[in-house]
Amino acid sequence: MKKFSKSMICASSVALLSFGNVCAETTVSTINDGELLSWTTDETWSSATLTVDGEAIFPLVNTYTTGQSINLEVLAQSDQVLPDGDYTWSLVVYTGEQLSRGAGEANSGSSANYSGSFKVVGGAVSFPIAHTGSFDNDSGMLPRDVIHVDDTIIQGSLAAGFDSVNGESFGFDTIRLKENNLRIHFQDTSTSASFPSADWRIVANDSSNGGANYLAFEDSDAGTKPFYVAQGAGNNALYVKSGGNVGFGTSTPIVDLHTATGNTPTLRLEQNGTSGFASQTWDMAGNEANFFIRDVTNGSKLSFRIRPGAPESSIDIHGDGDVGMGTSSPQAALHVRRTNAVASILAESTDANGASVKAENSSNGTATISAVNSGTGSATVLAEVVGAGQNAVISAKSSAETWSLTSKSDGSLTISSALLGDRLSFGQYSGSTFTGNITCQALTELSDETQKTNFVKLDQQEVLEKVLKLPVSEWTYKNDRSQARHIGPMAQGFKAQFDLGDSDTRISSRDMAGVALAAIQGLNQTVEEKDAEIDALKEKSDRMEAQLQALMKEVEALKAN
Repeated sequence: MKKFSKSMICASSVALLSFGNVCAETTVSTINDGELLSWTTDETWSSATLTVDGEAIFPLVNTYTTGQSINLEVLAQSDQVLPDGDYTWSLVVYTGEQLSRGAGEANSGSSANYSGSFKVVGGAVSFPIAHTGSFDNDSGMLPRDVIHVDDTIIQGSLAAGFDSVNGESFGFDTIRLKENNLRIHFQDTSTSASFPSADWRIVANDSSNGGANYLAFEDSDAGTKPFYVAQGAGNNALYVKSGGNVGFGTSTPIVDLHTATGNTPTLRLEQNGTSGFASQTWDMAGNEANFFIRDVTNGSKLSFRIRPGAPESSIDIHGDGDVGMGTSSPQAALHVRRTNAVASILAESTDANGASVKAENSSNGTATISAVNSGTGSATVLAEVVGAGQNAVISAKSSAETWSLTSKSDGSLTISSALLGDRLSFGQYSGSTFTGNITCQALTELSDETQKTNFVKLDQQEVLEKVLKLPVSEWTYKNDRSQARHIGPMAQGFKAQFDLGDSDTRISSRDMAGVALAAIQGLNQTVEEKDAEIDALKEKSDRMEAQLQALMKEVEALKAN
């Protein structure tokens, strides 16, 4: 293994450790003739995240666990993986156990954040080489300190640095720093604990050969650079408008935070593992195709999307938790509203697990699926099954199935139950109309005396006479595909004769049975009357027969004398 550089990480070194004043050491080196870059640190870590960024690549983010080597591929079978260019890297290591969100336990570990840079030139890696000369005076001139005990006013421009020359061309510059190490240091000498005393430094570029070009504000006490601008950043990379609006890529920010770019402006939310939680990265972005949230960590899946032109309140979450789709005032946990199309809910499954829409109540309430039309039309509930050989089943289940309603693929409808009792019942003012045949083992109709009123005594003879006048014929229903033959009266004639029911197009089987029973009773009365007449005639005939026999005997006696 050939080492290119080794940096002590402490205070203002190239790679910075993020906790306290503790000094730690990290080494960046190449192995296998430059095929890999390898990072090692004397920290004992349980997880690590390496991020490498450059102008020619999309940021590379790799995570590692205990026992893994922190390596980055540069060459693969003589092919260059990393293009030529400048690269920056950041290494975050965590020294404790990984936490679970909401565990409620204190984090006993700590994290460290290292950073640095390197170049790739012709496929070869070049690391920053520390400055080897004196930082005092490379020209050999003996420096002389000049101390003024009064204000110094320069009516012109000021040049400072070892490379400043007599006759410097300032242009519009008021202050120029000119040498190979450019720094402005703000050293606060406050000693009282009640006064702030942090030291700050403005840094321009690394001091080492091959280092990065940047402008940064450095926290000199902590050795961190909270503000960093790399060379090559475009116009208005960060723009703060007079009103406080901040622009990224624009000098005219319209809102508090305004991002402008030619292709998919994006905000990244990265949990990098420094607090002990698992690494997770989300992107929130938008373009001409959609606004989306991307799960970068799990295959860059676009789990949430909004397409351009989506109507107002496409998804609207009310203060009470109700969700509206197409409405800003949802009236239920999920309220779907459409003003120009059918408001529908589709449950689709692409595998054999099936699809379902469930209304479930885990307490003692009622689970309801209903269709209500609040307009002027009529509400229609449509249960549709699409697909050959499919059945539509509606069932009610408790500890055991109580009933089920099944519409089979052959067009039949079956109501079944595992329990005794009523299978199908209608309310007091409800009814049902069927245009086809109904087949059942037995038809039981309500005929409870307590459920009836307005009783009128019948004249069975009159009913019989009306039955005799009622036309009865043989016929076929128009919509009966089997063209089965039937015998019976027409509803119009039945209504005209008996004035029963509420329609002259339908006949109640109860009325038909009642008329038949009354007619039978009337016929029975006629039969009984005829039987009485017959009995009287028979009795008279018997008397006359007896009288005749007596007369015949008298005649025979007379003949004998």
